[in-house]
Amino acid sequence: MVNLCYRYYIIIQGVVVLNKSEYLKILTITSNEYDSYLYRIKNIFDDDFTLKEFSYKKKNKFILAKCLYENKTQTKDIFGELFYSKLETLHSSWFDEFTKIYNICTKNSGGIISSMFKKNKVSDFDKEKIIAYHDDLLQTTKELKSIINKITSRLKALPDSKFL
Repeated sequence: MVNLCYRYYIIIQGVVVLNKSEYLKILTITSNEYDSYLYRIKNIFDDDFTLKEFSYKKKNKFILAKCLYENKTQTKDIFGELFYSKLETLHSSWFDEFTKIYNICTKNSGGIISSMFKKNKVSDFDKEKIIAYHDDLLQTTKELKSIINKITSRLKALPDSKFL
């Protein structure tokens, strides 16, 4: 997965125009990326809210953000203005909700580096907040995946000439 993400990161950085296949792969990777972060949060629940390791990625480092912002004109045209706008808004909301959980999990840990070397318990009050934020994150993820599926269907229906 990492190699594939890195490969498309380079393509997005280096190529102004993406083809249909690249867009479809980016949408698949994006969907998997959201699932991966949800899985990491679920691991916190499964381990009695003990933080062992919890990674963080800035909003603009997600492969979707690279696609949305570095190829904005083409992406908006290909996705459609309405889907593009909705996807951009949902991605931002998702990231904000994820950041709330991350901040709770790392606030007493001395930072993410020290959290790798020791276990950090989350307070009962913070557990409740994480559960509430997680519920919001699940709903936003569901909406994101719905939009991604609609965009994917749209892209599959578009002729290849639209991407040149």
